[in-house]
Formats: sequence, C-alpha cells, structure tokens
Amino acid sequence: MSVAAALTLSPAQGHVSLYYHTYPNGYVNVDVYAQFLRELLRQIHTPLVLVHDRGNMHRGDPMRQLLREVHDDRLDLNLLPPYAPELNPVEQLWNFTKDKELSNFTPHTVGELNVTATSLFERIRHDQPRLRSFFGAVPLSWNSLTVFM
Repeated sequence: MSVAAALTLSPAQGHVSLYYHTYPNGYVNVDVYAQFLRELLRQIHTPLVLVHDRGNMHRGDPMRQLLREVHDDRLDLNLLPPYAPELNPVEQLWNFTKDKELSNFTPHTVGELNVTATSLFERIRHDQPRLRSFFGAVPLSWNSLTVFM
C-alpha cells in the first residue's frame, strides 16, 4: 500500500490541512503523484507554494506537463536539497504514522491496512497541534508562522 500526502499551511489563517490519497494495491510513481497534485489544485483555490523532495515520483514528464498546465501565479514549486528528509514536514507525518501509531500493527490484509491507515489520517487531519508539530519539527523558516515551532 502507498499513500500520497500534502500538508498545507495557510499564511492568512495559520491553519494546517492534511490532504491524502491511499493506493491499496498500487504505488506512487510520477503519474500518480501528478494526478494527486491535480486533485489538490482543484480543492485549493488560492496560490500554492509546493515544497517537496527530489524523489523519483516528483520528477519526470507528467510533472513537467502539470507545471506547463498550471499558471505560474497558481503554483510555486520549490525543491528541497537531495537526501534531506529532516527538512520535509511530510516526512514527519510518515515517521509519526509508521514509527509511532502503526509500529506494532500487523494487518491480515491490504484492505485492513488501508482502513486502519485511512482512520489514522482522518484523526490526524483534525488534530491541529499534531499537524503543526510536523512543521515545527522542521528547521526551516515558515515566515511569520514560526510560532508553531
């Protein structure tokens, strides 16, 4: 099972949101990731600053096509340095879910894993202190929003 996720931080409201999609019988490659971003852009109607790592799922023709389709003032793409998971708030989400919440969970089926992971992401989605902690654990400036650190 794979998951694509995005954490958003509203500069106007200081609200953090979690967007995700699970792929119970698949994996996230560049095609899937580009489609995930298209869906995200349909849900968020304000300009989006995208910060992501240099994983293979973030590079390639589908991403270049997406960037051509989106107006420059709508999506601002920023790449993290290679091999720097400590700078990526989404890595904090993965660490929390895998190393803390699901560390001793042994599903019997992929479906059971999907239901459990979805329930966990839904719980996290409504936990503002937890969501803010993912940004706060990253040693980057989030402009005036560093109060979350």
